[in-house]
Amino acid sequence: MTNTLLVVCVYKTGGDFDGEYVEALYEKLSEYNFVCLTDASDVPEHITQVPLKFGWEGWWSKMELFDPLFAPTCDILYFDLDTVIVDNIDEMTDICVNDTMIMLSDFYYPKNLASGVMYIPYKIKNIFWNEFVLSPHGVMNNTKGDQDFLVDVIKRNEIYVDRWDKLLPDYIASYKAHITKQYPKQLRPLEVDVSKSKVIAFHGKPRPKDVNWKTL
Repeated sequence: MTNTLLVVCVYKTGGDFDGEYVEALYEKLSEYNFVCLTDASDVPEHITQVPLKFGWEGWWSKMELFDPLFAPTCDILYFDLDTVIVDNIDEMTDICVNDTMIMLSDFYYPKNLASGVMYIPYKIKNIFWNEFVLSPHGVMNNTKGDQDFLVDVIKRNEIYVDRWDKLLPDYIASYKAHITKQYPKQLRPLEVDVSKSKVIAFHGKPRPKDVNWKTL
């Protein structure tokens, strides 16, 4: 018997995002069990919402994905709000069935892991949560971001992590690296055939709303 898979986004107010980003994701992912972790009041009522509990600023609110009290027996497929879904993602959800975490390869530095799209099996959430809640403010003050913290925990605990580009080549593209090709010439970005991509990650500026995002 497989565990329930939740498709989750996190919307913490005070940044560049608003409820329209949540709604855009939901429109493409409504056939799945979709949940938004949020402290906002502008998310449409028809979208299932769970209140953020801890008030952690910015991207640090993503750490609530690992709270063992949030969806305690559900595996999670997580998307950053600056992600645009351009096609059905059944192939993606079909491989979210075991206890192996899946993360992005950094689009600019492919050897590195990135946290914009993650599969988080519920059985490993406690490893990250227990380390974070020991000193949340210590972690936030001494770590660049959630991604660096997650990678540090992965390395220290020797957690095996699969990568989307290995499991589903060309499935996830970067708007900057693969569509507009804006990156320093000395870099060798992850190779992706955008014509086959079903998910476009923006990871920074511009945000999806800054471009013609709904026609990608």
